[in-house]
Amino acid sequence: MPRDPETPGEGAAAPGAGTRRRLLVAALVVLGGVILARLLVGEVYRVREQSMHPGLRGGSDRIFVLKHRSDPTEDDRFSIYVYRTREGREEWGTLRVKRLVGLPGEVLDFIGGDLLVGSDRDHLKRVRRGERILSGMLIPVFSSRERGAARRFRLDSGSISSGADGALVVHSDRSGTGARAELLNPLTGGATITDDGVDSERRPVAGDHAVADLRIELVLEEVEGGGRLTVVHALSEESCEVRLTHRRLRVATTMEDGRERVLAERGHAGLPLHVRMETIDGRFRVLAGPPEEDLGLVYSGERETLVHAGESKVLLLLKGRRAGLRSFEVWRDVYYEWPPALAEVHKVRRGRVFLVGDNPRASRDSREDDDIPMEALVGRAVLIVWPPSRWRRL
Repeated sequence: MPRDPETPGEGAAAPGAGTRRRLLVAALVVLGGVILARLLVGEVYRVREQSMHPGLRGGSDRIFVLKHRSDPTEDDRFSIYVYRTREGREEWGTLRVKRLVGLPGEVLDFIGGDLLVGSDRDHLKRVRRGERILSGMLIPVFSSRERGAARRFRLDSGSISSGADGALVVHSDRSGTGARAELLNPLTGGATITDDGVDSERRPVAGDHAVADLRIELVLEEVEGGGRLTVVHALSEESCEVRLTHRRLRVATTMEDGRERVLAERGHAGLPLHVRMETIDGRFRVLAGPPEEDLGLVYSGERETLVHAGESKVLLLLKGRRAGLRSFEVWRDVYYEWPPALAEVHKVRRGRVFLVGDNPRASRDSREDDDIPMEALVGRAVLIVWPPSRWRRL
C-alpha cells in the first residue's frame, strides 16, 4: 500500500531535527574554539584595580590578554602586562595589570616624574616613546567638549564662551586690546597642572607635583581684526609658546626675565589650522597642518624638564578682537615617582622585569613588591574589549 506522502516513514527525522542538530554542532564548535583560544592564544581579563586609571578603569573594563610565550624585549617596553602576585603572600594568585618599564639587568630611576634607564647609575637617560605608545599613555587634563569648558579658565582680561561641538571663542576686553586666560585645575583651584589621579575607589585625588610634560592640541578657525593668538605652556624658568596669526606661525620661548628667543617661523595656507605643541620626553616639539591631514613638523628641540620649580600652566593670550577655536585639548604625561622609603635607583635582577601602574597612588607594583619573575607573567594586554564604547587597541 503506498505511503501517505505527508506521513513520515520509519526512521525519518522529525521536522526541525536537522536544524537542531546543526545548531548543536555549531555551538560545540564555538565552545571548542573559545576553549582552544584560551589555551593557545589568550583570554579576557576583568580589570579590578584603579592602578592604570584612566587608561584602564577598574571594575568595568575587560581586556584581551595574549598568553606569555617569550620573555619581553625592548620592543615590549611600556606594554601592559597581566601577572600573578608572588608566592608567599596572602594574595598569592591574585592577577594584577601594570605597565612594563624595566628589563632584566637594567638600572632605572624616576626623576621629576620621568623614567630614566641605563646600564648603570652614571648612564641613565630617558626612553623616548613612539607616537602610538605615547598617545596611549597621555592623561586628559582638559577638553573644550566637556560640559562647562569655558568656566575652566581664569580671566585677567577678556572673556571665553563655548560654542557648538566643542568650539571655544576668546573675546577681547572692552578696550579691544585682547584677552588673557589661564586654564584652572578643578581639584586644586589653581592654574598649575599636577599629577592628579584617583584612589582605589575611583574618587578624584589632587596631585602633589607639577607635571612639566604636556601636550596641547587645537584647531584655530579664525582670528579677527588682524590679531594673534598665543598658546603658552608656562614653567618657572621659561615659557614655550606658539603664536598664530591668519597666515603665520611662530615658535618661541620667553625666559623668566622677559628675554625672548624665536625658534622657528613659517607661513601657512591659512585658517583653519591644526596645531600640536608638546614638551614631552625631553623635547619641545610643534607640529601643524590643515585639519584632517597629517601634521608636519615645524620645530623640534631638546628641552630639559627634569628640574623645575613647581609651575606648569597653560595660557591663551589674544591680541585683537576675537579668536575662534574649533577644539582645544590638553593632556599630561604619566608621572612616575618612588615611594618615600624607596627614593633611589634600582637594578632589575636577571630573569625579572619591573612593572608599575600609571596611577601610582592606587598601584601596588614593583616599587613595593620588587621585580616580577618572568614565570609570573600571564600575558600582554592588547585590547579593551568591553564595554563597547571603550573598545581600543592597547
